[in-house]
Order: sequence, then C-alpha cells, then structure tokens
Amino acid sequence: MSTVLTLTGVSFARSYGKGRSSRQSNIFVDLNLEIMGQERVGLIGANGVGKSTLLRLMSGVLEPDEGLIKRMVPTRAILDPAVGLDPALSARDNAKTLLVLQGVANSEIESRLDEIHQFSELREFFDEPIKLFSAGMTSRLVVATQLSGIGNAGLLIDEGIGTADAKFHAKVLAELDRRLQALPFLILASHDLEAVTRYCYRGVVMVPQHIAFDGSVQDAVKFYRESIG
Repeated sequence: MSTVLTLTGVSFARSYGKGRSSRQSNIFVDLNLEIMGQERVGLIGANGVGKSTLLRLMSGVLEPDEGLIKRMVPTRAILDPAVGLDPALSARDNAKTLLVLQGVANSEIESRLDEIHQFSELREFFDEPIKLFSAGMTSRLVVATQLSGIGNAGLLIDEGIGTADAKFHAKVLAELDRRLQALPFLILASHDLEAVTRYCYRGVVMVPQHIAFDGSVQDAVKFYRESIG
C-alpha cells in the first residue's frame, strides 16, 4: 500500500487572551503520523487533547505552525455541522454552497442537489431558510451534503454523524458501510469506542501534545481504557 497522508514534525499552538494576560497553549509538538492507502484509523482520546484540531489540520482547514502535511489523494471532512452555513438561505442554496466549497464541478451540482434532497428526507423544507430548522434537520442537510461530495476522496469524520435522530443516524452508517471499500482511507475521531472498533482496524491514542499509542484498534482501545480512559 502507498502512503496517502503524512504529518511530519507538525506543531500547532493557540493563543488566548490579550496583552500581558495573553498566553500560548501548545496543542501539538513535533507530531508525526503516516496513513497508508485503504487504512481505517480511529483517533481516540479524552476531551481537549486535539482530535478535532488534528482533523482540521489534516483537511487543510487549519495550517500547522511548524512541520509539513502532505495529502497524496483528495480529502473530504465531516466536521462542524454549522461551518459554512447561511441561516437566511434555503437548504438547497446552502447545499449548493457547500458543494462548491468541496470542489464539486458545476456540471454535477444539480444532480448532487437531487441526491441530497432525497437522502436528507427534508422534503418541502429543502427550499425553506435553514434558520427555521431544528438542530437535527440541519445535521441531516450537512451530513447528506458532505456524503454526496465525498466521491472517491479520503474521509475524515469528527465525533460521529452529528445530532440527527436515530433512524437517520442508522441510514448514514449504512451508507458509510456501502462506501468504505471505495475510499482511499478513513479517519474517525470519536469517544464511541464501539464505533471506532466497528469501522477501524488501526487505533491512534492521543494525549496532550502528542500520540501515546499507535497500533491495532483492539490494542489501542485496551491501552486507552487501562492507561487514560
């Protein structure tokens, strides 16, 4: 298998406060990680260790302060459901905007919108402003749009599938099962160890600033439960 994603010497920090009260917190220091083609990797760790930040770095939403991130294949991310949405626009128009941001060709937009409309099950609400939506309806829109835009790209998922109801959650999981074999790689960051074990066979346990364990998902879950969780 060839390498599809590498992080070499990656460091990333955030600054808090202003003036004399400002301080800097190192999220990662000299982080190294290599993802091979067809790998299914689970990111495991307590709240605040940087799992979500790492996915944003991998996807290109954030840039490292030091080090290099190389993506050898197209990469798509299912991250914060609210990112990129305009409450005043309809679900259709928001979906179109998200598809454009994902790099979907204009010639494919209309057919993708039909897929999203059907998969999201929003029916007549698809042409209503999303400011009228519940959190679950918004999650349906975003997840359906992000799944549609994946194509054959590597997939990064942050904390499962959002806030939609159990029936839609199961529908998305079934869709992921169908797509997995065609994806170049999957990286799933989640507290749900059962989901990590189901979808991944490699586990990476994160602690503040670095990786504490990298191995089989079963050994990673055992390490996390015994040493950290």
